[in-house]
Amino acid sequence: MATVIGIFRSGLQVELSLQALKREGLTRESIHCLFLDPPRSLQSQHDSKPDGRTKKADLGFIFATIFGVVGASIGFRIILGPIFWGILSSLIGFLLGLLINFCYTKTFKEQTAFVIIAVNCPSRLQQTIEQVFTVNHALGLKVDS
Repeated sequence: MATVIGIFRSGLQVELSLQALKREGLTRESIHCLFLDPPRSLQSQHDSKPDGRTKKADLGFIFATIFGVVGASIGFRIILGPIFWGILSSLIGFLLGLLINFCYTKTFKEQTAFVIIAVNCPSRLQQTIEQVFTVNHALGLKVDS
């Protein structure tokens, strides 16, 4: 008997791997799945993530600063003056930054959940299971004989 362990990002690849394992004749009792989510307490404790990601409003603040400086500079030449145009363009920049950040995170939503699949199988199926995990883009693979 061999044990093959693979780690995947949650999604379609997990489902495809499980279907392929069932097609190979493995029973439900020999396939074990573990779902890993990051702890909620760790996500809310930090303002910025260790891997460089930042808060949702940071892009809004950046755009507000840029638009505010440009708006105040242009405001010296037009009616109502630099203060009005600086504040107005800062608000527009902040909202534009939030909108871009919202659209970007909505489009490229990052998956943080992982799935570990452990399979107890006969030694003759070990290579087949390794191939199934590799084809379905396993992030990691461990084989214990």
